[in-house]
Amino acid sequence: MQIIASYSQAQKDIISKLQQAGLYKRERTCLLVIMSTNNYVRTDDDLATILSEYPGITSKSNLKREIHRCEKEGYLKKKIVDSGVKKTIYYLQDEDGFQKFLRELPPDIQESIKLCRMSYKKTECVTVLGLLSGGGKDGYINSSFHLHLKEAQHEILLPMLNTAPNDIVINVLKERAQSGVKIKILLPDYNKVVKKIRNAKEDTSKGWIQKLQGIKNIEIRIYHRIEDSSIYSSVVIDRKLCRICVFDSKKEKSSNGTLIEVEKSGYNLNLIDMMIDRFNDIWLRSHPINESKLIWALKEKNTWLCIFLFIAIVVFFKTDNLIHEVALNISMTILGILIGVLYDDGKKITTKLYQKLKKKGT
Repeated sequence: MQIIASYSQAQKDIISKLQQAGLYKRERTCLLVIMSTNNYVRTDDDLATILSEYPGITSKSNLKREIHRCEKEGYLKKKIVDSGVKKTIYYLQDEDGFQKFLRELPPDIQESIKLCRMSYKKTECVTVLGLLSGGGKDGYINSSFHLHLKEAQHEILLPMLNTAPNDIVINVLKERAQSGVKIKILLPDYNKVVKKIRNAKEDTSKGWIQKLQGIKNIEIRIYHRIEDSSIYSSVVIDRKLCRICVFDSKKEKSSNGTLIEVEKSGYNLNLIDMMIDRFNDIWLRSHPINESKLIWALKEKNTWLCIFLFIAIVVFFKTDNLIHEVALNISMTILGILIGVLYDDGKKITTKLYQKLKKKGT
């Protein structure tokens, strides 16, 4: 997919007004409008490369000449920075240069550029909410989390570790599910995950399952790997807003981590896509609570083929009692190991199965 640089709607409106007023001068106007609103701080080569993709720019060489001309005339400023290699950067963050450009324009265009400049200053897509344990200023972390859940329109992805059921969250999730929002919840296996990384005395997952199981549009799965717990205390809503708790999952609890919120209206941000991909990876290998654990494990590990081979061996060697007995023992051992790995009670199941087969003489 080719991504072409383009003006925002606000920038297009400004260019249109400049054209109507007879003030549109191609590279010069494009340069100053973009520099006024986007606040670029780059070398002339970088600026020429970036801005040459915009409509109205005829060539990089013309644009570089215009950058130098605008600097000499006081619209842009330059300074030398040394980060191992000395570079000259150009920018229009200085208020004098901005006001000089504005004074050449009609009042209505001045106002449009000011508004556009203000809107671009507000487009930072990552907000640091603070330490999760602190709850944010005036409890903002929890209150805004509940608000975001209430505003969900399409999908909620919610991974947890050992979080006690919260009635406010449960009620909001039920209400959203009734409104058609698809909700996916990842909970940990108590024995394989929680007990190994926490000194927890209670399996809190049971409370969530008890209160949310069977509700239309709510799916719950259990994950079994410790490494899959790294994204807990996070949430993705409608694929456009994401809260991520940043912490060392091998050394500390998420309550010691810093919570960030990622959102940019009208954009599909890469960090949110990465979080969704990670969630989906865990989801695919996690156990649906409404499905038999043994059946799920066999499907997950593709061991139906092994069972088929086990049956084939027994049937093939059925004519010779000694060979049949050896084949049966070997096959049952292999099957027992497979199921034993996949299911806690696998050995008991295979032993009972073996005893039944032996009694029937098959």
